[in-house]
Amino acid sequence: NLQSFNGALGGAQASAITNSGNSERPFNVDGDTFTDFQSAAQRSCDNQFQICANTANA
Repeated sequence: NLQSFNGALGGAQASAITNSGNSERPFNVDGDTFTDFQSAAQRSCDNQFQICANTANA
């Protein structure tokens, strides 16, 4: 897991960033692949934010 943030916000942890095994899109977050780490990290953060927001609005 390349995700450096291991805390949980509102009970939601950031999605793992892993190696997809595809050299053209090497970063994987929740089944989606990315060409660069920055985009993968942003998706991981966005997913965590969405879970936290959904919990707060429930």
